Amino acid sequence: MLMQLGDFIFELNTLAPDTLSKTVTATWPKQARYGGRPAAQFTGISGETVNISGVIYPFSGITGTTKDLGILGDMVTSGEDYILVAADGYIKGMFAVLSIAETHTYLDKAGSAQKITFTINLERTDDDRIDPLLIDIIP
Repeated sequence: MLMQLGDFIFELNTLAPDTLSKTVTATWPKQARYGGRPAAQFTGISGETVNISGVIYPFSGITGTTKDLGILGDMVTSGEDYILVAADGYIKGMFAVLSIAETHTYLDKAGSAQKITFTINLERTDDDRIDPLLIDIIP
């Protein structure tokens, strides 16, 4: 297992990411001051996103298929957020699947792609208070 989002497990025979990027954004509002530079104050984290990308070869029998991408597509339209767990068991938080982008290449005569690259965009929905979740997961 490389990571898990809800019930979906990222691994070689489903969707194996080759790139994972994370962005955390802080909020620093400014207040104008007479005769000086504006004062900035940290008020918290305004967002955290994770982007997962990779490649599948649907007919190889080794990597995932379009069915796996369909499962994640259903997660986009569900309107729910899911717990994201790293391979080492570390809980990253609750994330919503914002989008999935697919690029189908090397089409055969039937129009089926021999190679599909994908990018999945997640956004964190909790506020670092995931301790109640641990009670349900860890006995």
